[in-house]
Amino acid sequence: MNTSRDDTGLLISMAFSNAGHVFTHMLTILYATAVLYLPGEFDLSYGEMLGLSSVGLILFGVGSLPAGWFGDRWSQVGMLVIFFIGIGVSTVLTGLSTNTMHLFIGLSLIGLFASIYHPVGIAWLVAC
Repeated sequence: MNTSRDDTGLLISMAFSNAGHVFTHMLTILYATAVLYLPGEFDLSYGEMLGLSSVGLILFGVGSLPAGWFGDRWSQVGMLVIFFIGIGVSTVLTGLSTNTMHLFIGLSLIGLFASIYHPVGIAWLVAC
């Protein structure tokens, strides 16, 4: 029997899950649009600027394997906390980048932290 308290917890879980999913996809693809403006800021070609995101995109896929493992064996909620804090800090650092090395590191960290959501967040939502 569901109580009002159970329904509230489920709604909160769904809200966090949806927010995580939006942040994951929005932040991993946002650079593809922002890069149209950046070559003039960093004195690199469009192709070179686009290449800065390649490691982050690889980490987005490869990082999901250890993220899922930690989510199953340690804590799904703990991994989601790491996801939200990590992707938030990485996004701020990327936005404050003053050179291409900082931009590369920030984009790589966004990819790494974004890799946590799909194997952990979806499993967590289903378990709720």
